[in-house]
Amino acid sequence: DASGLTNFTANREQLREYYPGHKKIAIFSHFSGVDMPTGDEEGDILIVRREKSWCWLIPLAPDKTSVGLVIDAADFKALGKKPQQVFDEAMADTPAISKRFTNAEIKEEMHVIVDFSYKNHTLVSPRVVRVGDSSGFIDPMFSSGVLLAMTSGQQGAQAIHEALNSRQAITEGMKRYEKDNRRRIAIYWEFIENFYKLHFAQIFFQPYNRWGMVCSINAVLAGCTTLSFAVWWRLRVFFFLAWLNKHIPVAKRIDVN
Repeated sequence: DASGLTNFTANREQLREYYPGHKKIAIFSHFSGVDMPTGDEEGDILIVRREKSWCWLIPLAPDKTSVGLVIDAADFKALGKKPQQVFDEAMADTPAISKRFTNAEIKEEMHVIVDFSYKNHTLVSPRVVRVGDSSGFIDPMFSSGVLLAMTSGQQGAQAIHEALNSRQAITEGMKRYEKDNRRRIAIYWEFIENFYKLHFAQIFFQPYNRWGMVCSINAVLAGCTTLSFAVWWRLRVFFFLAWLNKHIPVAKRIDVN
């Protein structure tokens, strides 16, 4: 099943589950005239952390930029405004973005996606292997979607090949695929789940490469999901420091507003 967000077989079997406490709304569109970085930083994706939401600015072409706002569904509802108005006000009220939007023009209608992060209770069923977004979809904050989709597609195809050769409805290879895919998703989900917590952001946005922690974090966010012990223990130290920062100031406080 590579039906993507349609999630065909899982929805048919009522397997979809939403991540508790992570009901978000994404409001986004494509713009021209956005003042994006040049020189060595040209092509970089910009992530702007707001107090209770975040924005992305992704350069797609020389004069085409995807700009989006991700906000908690409850916060959006409390505003009592239309998506376009919420988006426009967020852009105007965020200095890091408003300065880049002086000459920006929207090029297509505004898109809205609700409750986009989900997982399926099982990724394999008799004669079925769910790959890509059909195996689950997580907040696109760290752009892990293509990596997870392609990796699951490759391993899923190998599992299917094994099943066809053995003429079995469910094989050990299919079970191994599910275990590996959940492990890969969990690596990025830990970052995503913590990103919305201020004490994590204080650490994350002030990188300090002691013990090689920044290198390990970059390796994971760049696509390394087979963690060596050297990378694993550095990640554990990083997340411990982020947790500790909630109780004891470990990093300089950043004003997020």
